[in-house]
Parts: sequence; C-alpha cells; structure tokens
Amino acid sequence: EFSAGPVLGEPSLTAARRCLGPVLLKNAETANKIVEPESVPQICSLRSEDNDQIVVDESLVQLLTFKGCEDLLRGSGLAAILHRGGRIFDSNAGSAATYALSQQVNPIDVFLSHNWSVPRWKKTIAICFHFNFDAAIVFALAMMVVAAVLNFAGFLPLVEEEGEPAFGIACRLVCVPSFLLAFFFGRETQHCFRQSGPAVFLDKTCIFQEDGELKQRGIEKLGAFLLYSKQMLVLYTDVYLTKLWTCYEVASFLALHPMEKMKVIRMKVPLLYLAGLVVFFVATILGAVIQYISGKDLALFIFLAFSYPWIFCLRRVAKDKLAIERRLAQFSVRECLCHNEDDRRKVYHNIIQMMRAASVSSGYSDEEVLEEFNDLVRTELPTALLTSLDRWCLDYKHIFALGASTRLCHFLDELASPQRPYFILVHTVTYTIWLCGVYPIYFASHEYMASLHMHLGDIAEVVWLTLAETCLIIPPMLLLVAVDRRLDAWAKTSYAGLAVYISLGLGICISALLLYAPRNFLRERLLAGVFGFRSASSSASGVDRLGSVMSTASEGGRRTRTSTFTLLNGEQDFAHLRTDDFVDGPGFVVDCAHGLPSEEMRARHQQQQQQRHLQ
Repeated sequence: EFSAGPVLGEPSLTAARRCLGPVLLKNAETANKIVEPESVPQICSLRSEDNDQIVVDESLVQLLTFKGCEDLLRGSGLAAILHRGGRIFDSNAGSAATYALSQQVNPIDVFLSHNWSVPRWKKTIAICFHFNFDAAIVFALAMMVVAAVLNFAGFLPLVEEEGEPAFGIACRLVCVPSFLLAFFFGRETQHCFRQSGPAVFLDKTCIFQEDGELKQRGIEKLGAFLLYSKQMLVLYTDVYLTKLWTCYEVASFLALHPMEKMKVIRMKVPLLYLAGLVVFFVATILGAVIQYISGKDLALFIFLAFSYPWIFCLRRVAKDKLAIERRLAQFSVRECLCHNEDDRRKVYHNIIQMMRAASVSSGYSDEEVLEEFNDLVRTELPTALLTSLDRWCLDYKHIFALGASTRLCHFLDELASPQRPYFILVHTVTYTIWLCGVYPIYFASHEYMASLHMHLGDIAEVVWLTLAETCLIIPPMLLLVAVDRRLDAWAKTSYAGLAVYISLGLGICISALLLYAPRNFLRERLLAGVFGFRSASSSASGVDRLGSVMSTASEGGRRTRTSTFTLLNGEQDFAHLRTDDFVDGPGFVVDCAHGLPSEEMRARHQQQQQQRHLQ
C-alpha cells in the first residue's frame, strides 16, 4: 500500500543520496487506514535488480510500522490538551494520569512538534491560533449580528448627534471580547460536552513515561507515529532547530510526507496578532468616545499612529525567518541539545537506521551516516521549512478579522437607525472594499517594507522603517481615504458613480486575493483556467508524478538503485534505472526541476498502459 523511496531532486548521485524519503504515501486514502500485519511487506519493499523480486526491508518495518504492537498507536483529543489553559504543558514529566488522556486512534490527525523549554502560555496561544481561529471568527460574527438586531429593535441604547442619524455602539463593544472568549475557551466547551476533537500526538500523553520498557518502545516507534500522522504542526521558536528531538522529528516527517502536510507557526505571530487585535479594539472604542465628545472622527489618525510599532514588530518576525536559513546552514546533529543525554544514543540509532534504508551505502561508518544526515538537513530542510511558512505572517482570514473589529462593527452599528436602501447599498460597497481589499494590501505593504534591507544596523534600521512608514505607506493611505470619500459621495448621488465605485473596488479586492493566494496559485489554477496552461505539478493536469522513488539493491558489490513511479490513479510502474542514468546516461531522463518523468518516460509509460489494456 506504500511505495518505498525518496523523490529525486537534482540529476546527480549526490542529490540522490540527499533524498528525503524511505517511504511516501501512495495516495491520500492510505493514510486513513491502519496497516494490518499481513500488509506490512508492501510498505517497506525493495526490488532486486538481478532477479526482479520484491524483498521486505525488516529494519524499515520495525522503524516505521506498528507490526505486533498496534496498541502503541495512540493520540490525545485536542480538548484534553487545551483543558485548563494547556495545563499539560507545565512540564515534560508524565504519569499514568497523563497517559490516560490518550487512547488508541487510527490515524493521528496532527503530530505536535514543540520544545518543552518554551513557556506553556506561548504554546497554548499558538495551538489556539491554529485550531480555534475559524470558530472564534464565526462566533464573533454571530454575536455582532445579534447586537445589530437588538440595536435596530431598540433594545439597546443609541448615540444621537445633531444632524446625523443615530448609531449604536454594541457591535464595537462585543466583537473582540466574543472573539477572545471563543479563541481561548472554545475547546473547554467541547471538553464539557465530552467531545475530544482532533487526535493529536503529544509525547507526554501518548508514550507511557513511568514504565521504562514501554517508554523505550514508544521512542523506538517515533518514526511510525510520524508515518501515521496526517499533518505535523511545528511550534517554531529560536531554540527549535537547536534541539535534537525536534530536528529529528521534522526531518523524518519530511522524509515520510510531502511538504504540504507540515504547518509551521512562528510563536511570535499569534502574540503579534492578538496584540494588534487588542490595539485595534482600543483604537475603535477611543475613536468612538472622541467622536461622541467632540464630534470629530479621529479613528483613522489613531489607527495610523498605531501602525508605527506594528512595522517594527513585523521587522522582528522577518528576522526570525532569515535566521532559519542561517541556523540550518551550520547545522550539526552532534551540536544539538538533548534534555536527557540518554536519549541521544536512541535518536542517533534511529537516524542511522533510516538513512541506511533510504540512501546511504552499508559501507559507510556511523559517523559518515550522521554527516550525510547533516548534509541532508542543510540542503533540504531550509526549503521545506520556508515553504511550509505562509507567504505573509498573517493569512487573509486573519486580516479580515482585524478589519472586522473596526470597519464591520462600525457598519453594523450604523444600521441601528432606518436608512434608505440605496444608502445601505453604498455603505455595503464601501466597507466591503475596505475589508476585502484595502486592509489586506495595507498590511502586506507593511510586511514587505519590514523585510527590506535586512543588513542595516540598529540606528539605520530605525531610520529606514520610520521613513518607510511616513513616506511610503501613510501618504498613499491618506490619498486612498480622500479618493474613497469622493467616490462614496458620488455613488450616493449617481448610479454611474456607484458603477465606477464597484468596478474600482472589485479590482482592489481581486488584487488583494491574488496577493494572498498560495505561491503556486497563478501557475496551477489561474493560468490553467484562463489561458489553458497546464502546470507540471498540478494534480488536475493528470500527468504521472514521480512518487516515492529510491530502493536499494546490490549487484556484484556495486550500489544500484531502482525507481518506482507512482501514478495519480493509484497504479505504479517499475523502471529499473541505475544512478548513472540520472547523472549522464542516455536512458530515461527525469525532469528534476519538477520531479516529473520526461516526455520520453511519459511516452514509454503510455505504451506500457496500452499493452496492459490489450492483454
């Protein structure tokens, strides 16, 4: 049910040895089924080149499956992990009570990779940011709608100004508090109703800590836990890449799964977001109070004043992203720290076993194998981690929630008094443009400016960020506000003005959506749909992908490799290729830029398919 081997990257023997992958899933459905003992030989099989027989690699079976010990495959419910504010993260000391928080699962939904040295509250916020954010948005929107209905029905007090329609303040008051309530305590409600939530692997709860034998068996099966996990959630901090266990976990997961299955959350991002949300809330309330007392709307200027510290915070996040490459460029497994030095030998043993099964010759010493692992981490892990990070530190939905705490609340509060339907339509267009277009572009421009000129010193950096905010970000924003007010006034008096307003707003919103789209969106979706462009890496293109690829055999003492091409429709075709064929041979040429078979390989495979159909 699985194909053995890594994905080839570059047409060289060195690149082949650096490959990431003794085992890759053949298709998505396979991850949802536990492997029964009788199907284990299909997981870690090698194809011998001389007699064309399938041989089972027992070392991989022991490392990557739960054969004979199915009871070890356990996971904890997310509600139990986040119970009482993530109390489970106070320390790494486990007990029978913590082990009882897990149960046998199939499969594990999320493998949680973190460092125990990081404070509990930071990890709790990061986990809530990943799992609870969507539910918190829905809950906050529902509460705002309820407040708007109560405003309109007259059950809540309204603010009246001379010459202006009355407006409410309830939506602005309930938006952020209701969001934070669901953000932090949503899983507590789930726990009260005995709902477990997604199955999460946490070493403290899923590996029995008090029994030495059971603990050793669980540690030895860490590779199997990774294989049976649908996704990995990495809680990244400055110390993440200095710890032996976490480096082993992330490298092994990338050997067993595609990069898309790993999600990296930098710990500073959730903290920055929550701080920004609270600041927006305070600015909104402060602006409403000033408007009520003085009659002047200063909310925009208060908002722009808070953007100066925002760009400096984004600068720190950009530095963390740059530090990932620097740390990995000097990675050495010998220099990684380990809380319990007795575990170091176990991790080294697992690394050596996996590397030998994947790509390293049996003639290498243990030290040489560890050096090959160092080389793999230095070359492959930076790209994988940076790819797993989002293009922007905040997604589109995060920016939408920030904008909703100001603009959407203001819009719903304005509906407290009866207005002409045409005016409501114009206001709807205005707030939609700001929520879906202007705010996302505004925050993206901040992050882009914060990532420029990273070589500057402290004083020069402060000068650059201040000038960027003052001269390059705020003036276009003020100009946009002035233009928006003119267009809004024109739209209220003319249908032509409304049409122009909608057209310009639509262009801004589409630009923002494309700006926050995934990196390969243009290539795989937009160009394919509009221009008929067929992306080589798109699953919708129907091109046969080069799946899990390397298995090893010996022929007269010479190392040879055979390849398995895994097809999207679940079929597989074995092509016996020596490493010389990938380096300079005339055989099947592999398009290593995209990890795909070349035209010659594709034509040969089509021929084989036709022959099979005829037979």
